[in-house]
Amino acid sequence: MSVRLIVREATQEDIREAVEWYDRQAPGLGAEFVRCVDACLSLISRHPEPERFSENLAPRRQDAKPERERRPSRVLPRPLVG
Repeated sequence: MSVRLIVREATQEDIREAVEWYDRQAPGLGAEFVRCVDACLSLISRHPEPERFSENLAPRRQDAKPERERRPSRVLPRPLVG
């Protein structure tokens, strides 16, 4: 089963800002970030059952700071970044 995800405008703006930040760190890094976001959203779209996902969809960097405790979030149905 595949569902259509909708990414809210505020989330799209956050993604655009993140892309700009990553591109300032290294050219092309923003595009890689968008590919990762798209891959995650595609996976969620194909497998929308919440119990199928752990908190860590992507591997954590060894030098990353510990994440703050997160409240559960809900993914809504999709167009992503234009």
